[in-house]
Amino acid sequence: MQKNIERVFGVLLILLIVGCSPQPIVESPQVTNAPTAPTVPITTLTPTTIPPHPLAITVENGSSLKLQKTIGAGTVNDVAWSPQGDVIAVAQDFDISFYDSITLQVKEKIGFGGAEVVFSPDGLFLAIAKDKQIIFWDILKKTINQEITVDMARVDQVVYNSTGTSLAVLGDSRITEGDPPLVLELWDTKSWERVYTNREKLEANMAFSPDGETLAFISNADLLLIKSATGELQKIDLTWGNGSLVYINDDIMLKQYDHGQLTLMNLRTLENLNFINVEIGYHSG
Repeated sequence: MQKNIERVFGVLLILLIVGCSPQPIVESPQVTNAPTAPTVPITTLTPTTIPPHPLAITVENGSSLKLQKTIGAGTVNDVAWSPQGDVIAVAQDFDISFYDSITLQVKEKIGFGGAEVVFSPDGLFLAIAKDKQIIFWDILKKTINQEITVDMARVDQVVYNSTGTSLAVLGDSRITEGDPPLVLELWDTKSWERVYTNREKLEANMAFSPDGETLAFISNADLLLIKSATGELQKIDLTWGNGSLVYINDDIMLKQYDHGQLTLMNLRTLENLNFINVEIGYHSG
């Protein structure tokens, strides 16, 4: 759905580089009465230890964060950081501004607006979605490089794969009250051809694998894995049901159920590896 985030002064930006120290995944006790499942090999799930950046936000320094400056004005539709971290793109209805991420000064502007913006993985292009149009802005040449029209009423989400060769677009099939059916399109950014379309009871949740070769999404309560280059179906899990998804690595996916349980799935075998019980609650203040 189109994001209309009313801001009085604009986007609040904290001049700290967001990061976190990766922690090894710790196996939790199985949920009572949960089916027995093989445990996850530690070597598979333990990420490479990387020292945190000196300016990273951590548990220790989180309480000391302070607002440094606000930028923008009026209604902000979307914000995107460049892959290099040196530029922030702020999309509004009638223009798009590029801010220096250190000084927070405007570097340049584009004379038209957009609802969704995302940088290509190499940082050379900015994809700008508005209604059913997606414009690809060449950052260096300061001109439009390509335009495509998607077969949906309104674009809600645009995602590049890690190599920048595929683009997944998720949007509303029609503009109406309530929650209209979603449409998923997969595009080849080399030929600018649509290679796949799905309209079958989609969930607003999709993700490319870290290597960029696979797109995962939920359709008709099933988990579908398709090739990013062609849209060819690779695997399907008919037992997925509802729940969000995120890749841990190319072979392991994390699924979150609404009732607070996480499941680790081996994507090669589609077997559940482990169940992790998560306490979900809400608090104020």
